[in-house]
Amino acid sequence: MYYQRVIMDIKEIRIFLHLSQSLHFAKTAHAMHMSPSTLSRTIQRIEDELEQTLFERDNRTVKLTRAGSQLVEFSQSVLHQWQNLQAGFEQNSQALSGELTLFCTVTAALTYAPKLLESFRKLYPAAEIKLETGDVALAFEKINDKSVDFAYAVLPEKLDKKYRFHSIESIPFKLIGPTMNTSFSKYMGKSDQLATITFCDARGGTSKGQDIEMV
Repeated sequence: MYYQRVIMDIKEIRIFLHLSQSLHFAKTAHAMHMSPSTLSRTIQRIEDELEQTLFERDNRTVKLTRAGSQLVEFSQSVLHQWQNLQAGFEQNSQALSGELTLFCTVTAALTYAPKLLESFRKLYPAAEIKLETGDVALAFEKINDKSVDFAYAVLPEKLDKKYRFHSIESIPFKLIGPTMNTSFSKYMGKSDQLATITFCDARGGTSKGQDIEMV
C-alpha cells in the first residue's frame, strides 16, 4: 500500500518557522543542528511540493514571499495545536485517579461537601470520592488509622506536624441560655466566669471554658 508523504512534519515546521524569523540560513542551520545545505534542501523540497516560492533570497538578503507569510500562519497554528495535544496527553497521564474517602459530619456533608466535591470533580474527573459520615471527634482518628484520606475537622489548639490543615470557614461559638432566672443565668455575658465551667465539646469529651469565646 502506498502512502503519500506529508508535506511538512513537526520538525520541518519548526525549521521553517525559525527561518521565517531569522531570515538567515546559517543561523537557522546552526540553531536546528543541521548543515546549511541540508536546510536549503529541506526548504527547496517544501517549495517544490507546494509549488510556491517561500523565500526570496540572493547573496545578501532573505525575504518571505506572500506564500511564505501564509505558510507561517498555517505552521504556527499547527504547532500550537500540536503543543496543546502534547500538554493534554501529559496532563492525562499525571491526572489523579482511583478512589478517595472523605470523612465528615452529616451537617458538613450537606453544607460544605457539595461545593468542594463539585470543584474536585472538575479538576480530577478520573478520581472517585467516597463519603463517610460520623462524629467530628473521630476525624483525626480516621486519618491516623488511614481508613479515610481526608476529613472535615475542627482545628485543635495544637496541630501535629504530620497533619496538613486547610481552613474552609471559621464558625463562631454561640452560647444560648434561657431568659428566665436560673442558676446558669449569672454566667451569661461574663467570659471570666464561663472559664470555670466544664462544657461538653464536640472536639472530644469535656473541656473547660477556655475553649469558649463570647460572641
